[in-house]
Formats: sequence, C-alpha cells, structure tokens
Amino acid sequence: WGPQVPDTGMSVAHKEAGVVCVSTGTYPEGSQGATILCDHFRANAIGNRVVAVVCDGCSWGARSREAALRASKAFVDQFRKSEIHSQLRDTCAVKKFLRTTIDVCHEAIKEGKESLWEAGTTTLCGGMVSKLKNGGWAYIGISVGDCKLFHFVRETGHLRDVSFGNRADADDPSDCGGRIGPFIGQGDPDLRNLRHYFVPVEEGDLIIIVTDGVYDNLDPLHDGLTPSSLGYDYQGWNNLDARQDIIVRGKFLHDKMLKFITEEKKPMKIATALVENTRLLTNKTRSWMEAHPNSPEPKNYEEYPGKMDHCTAMVIKVKNLEQTVNASSENIKNKERRKTIGSKLRGGNKKKFMEPESETFLEFLEFLSTESPTHYHCLCCYRDFLVLEKLKEPKSYKEHSDKLYATYFTTVPALQQLPWKDKELSSSNVKAAKVELLKELT
Repeated sequence: WGPQVPDTGMSVAHKEAGVVCVSTGTYPEGSQGATILCDHFRANAIGNRVVAVVCDGCSWGARSREAALRASKAFVDQFRKSEIHSQLRDTCAVKKFLRTTIDVCHEAIKEGKESLWEAGTTTLCGGMVSKLKNGGWAYIGISVGDCKLFHFVRETGHLRDVSFGNRADADDPSDCGGRIGPFIGQGDPDLRNLRHYFVPVEEGDLIIIVTDGVYDNLDPLHDGLTPSSLGYDYQGWNNLDARQDIIVRGKFLHDKMLKFITEEKKPMKIATALVENTRLLTNKTRSWMEAHPNSPEPKNYEEYPGKMDHCTAMVIKVKNLEQTVNASSENIKNKERRKTIGSKLRGGNKKKFMEPESETFLEFLEFLSTESPTHYHCLCCYRDFLVLEKLKEPKSYKEHSDKLYATYFTTVPALQQLPWKDKELSSSNVKAAKVELLKELT
C-alpha cells in the first residue's frame, strides 16, 4: 500500500502489518511546495516479512514528486513476487538484492524521458523486517541521501539513531549527501552516502523512518535555541567544531524524538506527533510568508523558528505476521459465529433461551466467555431479564437467578473467578444490560 493522492497530506495505517505513515507539507498556502507533495512512501507485507520505503524528492515540483513516486513503487515492486523471497535465504542475499534494487529505482526514474535531465531526483530509505533462521528478527535496509532511520527497543526504552552522521559529509546544509535519478556524470546517481543497515530487533520494537522535514525540526538550531541555552559553554553554533556540533545537535534530536515515542506510545500517534511538531514549530514563519509572498524566507530562527518542508514519518512495529494472519482468520470465524448465534437470540427463538439447559444458549455462553467476560455478563443479565419477564413474580426472581448462575458456572468453571459473579442484579440493571448486549450483537 501507499499514497493514492500524491498532491495532498495523508495518514495511512496497515494495522495487520504494523506499519503506519503520516505525510504532509508545511509550506505557505498558495506556494508550489504547498500544492505538490514530493515525499512518497510505500509498504507491502509478504508472508512474515514487511517491506517499506520512504522517498523524499529533492527540491520541489512535479519532477521531484514523480521521482519519489517512481522510486518508491519500483522499490516495493521488486519484492512483490513470492519467488523472490525464496531466494533471499540469508542477510547477505538481502543486502545484495537491496543494492540491485537501488539501481532498479534509478532506472525507473529515468524511464521514458527524451532527455535524462528531464527526470527528477530523490533520496530513499527502505528495507525489510524479517524473521531470521535463528528465530530472531532483523531490519535489513539501505539508504541514499538524508532520510533518517531510528530503532526503538521496547524492552529497554533505548532509542538509537541508526543513520547517525549520514549527512556529515555534505558540502553545505542544502546538500542531502546523495540521491538517485540523473545527477552527476552522464546521468548517474549520487551514491556518496549509500549505506546498508542490519538492525537486530525484537517483536514490539519500532523502526522509524523520517524525512529531513521531520528531523530538521527536532534540531536546536531550527528551534531557535543556542548551545548556551542548552547548558553548553558555547555562545553560538559557529563556536562548535564539526564533531561537537554533531554531538550536541544529535543529542537534542534524540531526546526530543524519544520524548514523543514514550509519551505517545502507539505507532500512529508517534508518527502524527512527529509531523504535527513540524507544523506547530513552523507556524510563525509560514504565517509571515503568507502575508509577504514576494519576500525571502526569514532566517532568524530565534524569531522565526522551524524549517518548512515536506515531512513524512513512518513507524513500523515489529510483529509476527503469521500469528496476525491466523488471529485475523480466527476473528473472522468468530464474528460469523457470533452473527449466526446472535440472529437466533434476536429472532424467534427466544423461548429456547428461557431454559437453563438450552444448548443454543450454552454454546453462545461458552463462546462469549472466551471473547470477553463483559459480553458474558451482559448475556447473563439478558437471560435473567427474560426469566424475570416470564415469571412476573419478584419473589421467584432470586431463586431462578441462582439456578441460572449455578448452570453458568457449572458449564464454564473458568468463569467462577470473575469479580462480578456475586453482584446482585436489579431489574433496571438487567434491562440496561439487555440493551448493551443487543448493541454488541448488532
């Protein structure tokens, strides 16, 4: 899956595969950057593997958007054929295949162009989450350009910038360090900072891929802060050497991203928070540009913080897809079973539920007890309600109620420990429970 409407911001989630992505732009309204989104993402689940990629078209406009779109599609298409996965038997084979995939993406960008230089360029970060032969898990990836890759370890709460320093050799701040699409020589890609990644992961861990539009706004410089305001003995950023600059700004980025992860917890909320941070931080600058459309963008970050850009955050939660598929199939079966028995309950067979030994009722009872004790409780209330209506004698209610519950707990012994089993049920309570039960069944 991936974006279907490339010109607009969007949020996409594939819960079964554990992949979510949020993508948008923070440019002033009416500008080209606001009307054409040049970030693209795609993902695909095949067997027990998840393939995902994020591309950030360099510069802006239709050519950049097309380059990112073509590259992201070509990347995922490389993995679509099931026979390919049978050939990827070890990490070395995956690494080699990923390197070949970069070339395929580069050719896809150039395809059909009368002149090579009509094609745009894009950065790329993508890879595959896969189970290993030893039973463990790993993310095996590749990147060209300045998209960043992070790994959050669920068990320890540790966050690692896997792509740390991927833009360290860039000539200037506008240099993304590398890209695919015709850029150098006779239309070759710029692979200066091409990197391979192997990240051991565990189920529940998070792999996070973000474009520079996200992490540039997790940078103290763009946040309008100074080294001294962060507790360092330096007045301005120009007073730090290259190594110190990377360490100080890298730590700030790490701590802010970790804060979003630990506070939001769920993948979609994390991705949304990261992108929303860029929108909020750039709000003053964007408003000023909308009021002064013919003026250059202000560069005083203390007064006008944030860096406007297209921004994308993808979060992949490592999970066993085989278990997910099996659980999903079982859920479908359970829904059909509930629907069938529920129709009996709502239909003309209510008399069958008036007897404590009703097989239809006990079957439904046992089924709901494994699904949810709350549903089971509602059903017990409804059963009592039917008995109460039939008897019309309050004195007999408790006697029959006790008989019913005795039948329930004899039939399903595991339910004897439920905390509500000794609670007395009033007529109003069972009526309310009946309403809730019928809502649930509907």
